[in-house]
Amino acid sequence: MNTTAGCRESKPLSCVGRGADVDRLSEEEADVIAARLVRRVQAKTALAKDKAEGLQRALADAYRQRLTNKISREQELSRFQDIGREYLAKDQVAILKEAIEAGVLPLPNEQ
Repeated sequence: MNTTAGCRESKPLSCVGRGADVDRLSEEEADVIAARLVRRVQAKTALAKDKAEGLQRALADAYRQRLTNKISREQELSRFQDIGREYLAKDQVAILKEAIEAGVLPLPNEQ
């Protein structure tokens, strides 16, 4: 049973003080997810260090906003497209899309 359901809307006593902690953990998880996605891209194509670092920061920011409910799933997907075009060559954008579609959890060959 999800005891935090409705916390954002009604703020019952059981949820008070938990929001900031949950957001902090979500932000940390966003960094982990972004690093994982960049490694997936780098496994299939060469990325300059500055491009990889910028891509990771931008992806982490998008995931942070999504995991803390600051943007919708649709906005997140749009951001991913914009991020790909900003940091990657056209053929690499497809690799990023494939990495994202593989999901945020580690694949069997990943940490």
